[in-house]
Amino acid sequence: MPEVSPMAFLISSAYLLGSIPFGLLLAKLFGGMDVRKVGSGNIGATNVARVVGPLAGTLTLVFDTAKGAAAVWLAGRFTNESATWMMMAAIAVLLGHCFPIWIRFRGGKGVATALGVFLALCPLAAVVALLLFLLCVAYWRFVSLGSIAAAAAMPLLIYFLWAPRHAPPIIVNVGTLAIALLVIYKHDGNLQRLVEGTMTRIAILGGGGWGTALAIVLSRSRMPHEISLWVHNAGLAESIGRDRENKTYLPGSKLPESVRVHPKLETALSGAQVIVGATPSADARAVYVSALPFLVSGASFVSASKGLEPSTHLRMSEVIAQVVSPKFAPRIAVISGPSFAAEAARGEPTAVVLASRDAALAAELQEEFAGPAFRLYTNDDVLGVELAGAMKNVMAIAAGACQGLGLGSNALAALITRGLAEMARLAVALGARPETLSGLAGLGDLVLTCTGSLSRNRFVGIELGKGRLLLEILANMRMVAEGVNTAAPLLALAREHRIEMPITAQVDAILHAGKSPQDAIRDIMERPLKRE
Repeated sequence: MPEVSPMAFLISSAYLLGSIPFGLLLAKLFGGMDVRKVGSGNIGATNVARVVGPLAGTLTLVFDTAKGAAAVWLAGRFTNESATWMMMAAIAVLLGHCFPIWIRFRGGKGVATALGVFLALCPLAAVVALLLFLLCVAYWRFVSLGSIAAAAAMPLLIYFLWAPRHAPPIIVNVGTLAIALLVIYKHDGNLQRLVEGTMTRIAILGGGGWGTALAIVLSRSRMPHEISLWVHNAGLAESIGRDRENKTYLPGSKLPESVRVHPKLETALSGAQVIVGATPSADARAVYVSALPFLVSGASFVSASKGLEPSTHLRMSEVIAQVVSPKFAPRIAVISGPSFAAEAARGEPTAVVLASRDAALAAELQEEFAGPAFRLYTNDDVLGVELAGAMKNVMAIAAGACQGLGLGSNALAALITRGLAEMARLAVALGARPETLSGLAGLGDLVLTCTGSLSRNRFVGIELGKGRLLLEILANMRMVAEGVNTAAPLLALAREHRIEMPITAQVDAILHAGKSPQDAIRDIMERPLKRE
């Protein structure tokens, strides 16, 4: 029997090895962030991959697995393959990972380290457990469920696969059971959500750039979700599902494997508790009407579309209420603010507003959607947030026209400032709060859309300023420029409430009356002089 003190050293060394927080270190190295404060807050490979990236996640998986295998292998080398001491080292390294001394005993869930342990103890059992894990994840799309299933199966796998015609020593059976119970215990929160059905199912309606970006962004959020993306075009849906990339509307951004892509509304909406609408405003009513038979009673809605319904001048929250209210009283929120899809999908810092008259819903969705690079501020001024999101698109067309005409910074600064004043006049007249127009949904989105190279509405304006015809411009665009269909409804609302909107009026004349951008600018500059 080996001496006690060397064995104490061996066990303590295994614990300290397990305590090395590779996920935390790699997240800081690759992402410059404390992974304990983002995503699920876990230092394991899944959270690191979700919030930092696949490379950091893969390396975390490799190193966490390696430390489990190394602890058991070293114990075997020093004790002449003693099953007792190898199992004690296994338990010690796993305890180190789950309760690391270096970071106040708040560690990972032990799945990768347990895999390493069993690769060293019984490779065949570890491989079978890994296959079971992969099958569960492929079918149910929940990593936690695969982890729990593999852990639960491990005691039986060890018992039957330990060695031909030989049962494992009792210490191995007991130790394996202890490890399995520890891994399952560390997944208690996940297990409870699965049993209670509280893992939020989110359906995103719209496979354009913004809908795809939201699927990517929400997959990185702090709260785990089951996300479905509905793509109307079956061919595009098949392509996105196969390549994990929307090459048509959001090229270069990879969609996580956890996001399911569906061409059918019925399957995308199955069991969805939160429905995010990211379709063009002109199509929103038809989509919600088609979705109505498949909605779960009591589902919440988040409109991410920035526009008005052309035929009725209604905001998207009003369209949702009209369509859904006959079936049940919907809880509705809207999301808006300076947020180019490509930048948000790349994980660049993005801040938006989540507005709802239901304060509890706003707070709930704020927690659900928030991620390491996606910050949400709540607001109860739904009208102001929606109007701002619609009006800034029209101003962006005007800003683009200025650039297309070759005008400089003076003109752009004047346009943005007077455009904001125009937006505020209409919004306040309709009941919005002035400060909403000064926030992210107003000024923030206005500045981004009027100056950013990724703005579709600004692009339309630039091409109009260069003398191209609107129909020609739109025919060569894959994505929708909401401002084209929003100018007329906004102008109708302004006239109804006797609000002067000279920039909107001139943009509408350029879009729908064939007026030249040069004449539109001259008419604005020659208006009667007045106080600011």
